[in-house]
Amino acid sequence: MDASKEPDGGLVLGRLVNHGRKSERNAHIRVLSIDGSATLCMFALCNIPVNEEILYDYGLPEKDLPWNKQVSCVFP
Repeated sequence: MDASKEPDGGLVLGRLVNHGRKSERNAHIRVLSIDGSATLCMFALCNIPVNEEILYDYGLPEKDLPWNKQVSCVFP
């Protein structure tokens, strides 16, 4: 998903794959059984041009995503 070098501590898969609203999504996630283990696999919904962001459904209602929540700021 990300062409940059992996950290020395090991793989960090799925970096820079973001949530997209329904009309923006160009990929989806499916759980497949591979060698008896549940494995998350990402599939393109269309041809994704080079340098285009990969967007899929995080599986949460839009209102529950952290960046969509209202924050109350109280200033003294």
